[in-house]
Amino acid sequence: MIVGSLFEGDNKNEVMNIQHDLYFENLSKMVFKAQSIYVAAINLLEIDHNTLLHSVNFTSFDHRKYQLYHDIIAGYFRFKNCLDLEQTLFEGNEENLDRIKNDWLVFWDDEIETLNKNNEWIRAIILVAVSTNQDIIDRAQNFLLNILRNKYSSFKECRYFNIE
Repeated sequence: MIVGSLFEGDNKNEVMNIQHDLYFENLSKMVFKAQSIYVAAINLLEIDHNTLLHSVNFTSFDHRKYQLYHDIIAGYFRFKNCLDLEQTLFEGNEENLDRIKNDWLVFWDDEIETLNKNNEWIRAIILVAVSTNQDIIDRAQNFLLNILRNKYSSFKECRYFNIE
């Protein structure tokens, strides 16, 4: 997995390397948090949860199905924080990288927490993970892309927002 440039001037390679190194950790947070919320809702509503719980009781997932959404969120972080990503006069390189790593983790967690307030986001995350029907997966992935497109409407420079 490579975190690549998403907009003109997107050349913060050290930041991209940090995001790359945390890719699997962050995707796991995204998918398994959605799974946790979904399972809690099934239990709360006392739905025929044997069938539903069986379908969402996964312990791994295909990360490639979610890479686009990670890359968009990562690119937005770089776009939104481009000035804050510069090393300050009073910090060394390691301190700067530690600060960026911490800022990225906090940003990711905040974004996922906000996105998880949308039940349809959670539903789409789960459908992408468990469905074997490619049409359902494609619709869910397009839905996720549209949620991010709307959330980051000021990020018109994102090359992924010009695709359908």
